Amino acid sequence: MLTPMTEIIEERFADQNSLTIYADERRSHPRVQIRFPATVKGVDANGKAFETETLLKDLSVNGLFLKLEQQVSEGVEVWVTIQLALGPTTGLRVPRVVVRGFTKRAEPQPDGKTGLAVSITHHKFL
Repeated sequence: MLTPMTEIIEERFADQNSLTIYADERRSHPRVQIRFPATVKGVDANGKAFETETLLKDLSVNGLFLKLEQQVSEGVEVWVTIQLALGPTTGLRVPRVVVRGFTKRAEPQPDGKTGLAVSITHHKFL
């Protein structure tokens, strides 16, 4: 049986030519490599609350990866609101999902940003 997140990923992207789906032997669910706009809320490595806009690098039913300007530690709770749209959204009601999760990895990137692997614990479609 598919979870709601798996259903929307498979339904929404079944016919997308630009979509890359890849599976790693360590992963139990496929991961889609797609740059959805996202708003991330959390607490940085200095204990300061932040809210910032970014793009996802990839998404699966139980995790996601993105880059942030903020330095964030592993094990920190974050909230990510994802716009499920691939093009311009002016004047359109865009499907969104908010996820709560914990950072599994915080990786310094060559561009000075932090790459965050987030394990999703809860989600809600808006």
